Amino acid sequence: MVSIVICDPSQTYRHLGIYSVLFSMCLYVLIRRRTTIHWILPVLTIVMFSIATADISYSVYLHFQYALKGTLTFHAMRPKYWFFVTNK
Repeated sequence: MVSIVICDPSQTYRHLGIYSVLFSMCLYVLIRRRTTIHWILPVLTIVMFSIATADISYSVYLHFQYALKGTLTFHAMRPKYWFFVTNK
């Protein structure tokens, strides 16, 4: 039997807090600069933050829906790999 490890939900929430602070700072710097802003940078920042948030949300869902019951399968984990590859 293959054992799949998912991080602790409290650690997941910590990551979401760190992502939120970094996202806010990044958008602040991109928007508040006195130079002309390239529209692609804020858009990509928002897209990356959205993917990271979806990844964390799905991790919490997996933890409470499957891992605590002991029914977590590779098929349920598949979107986690897509999030990882997309966001890296």
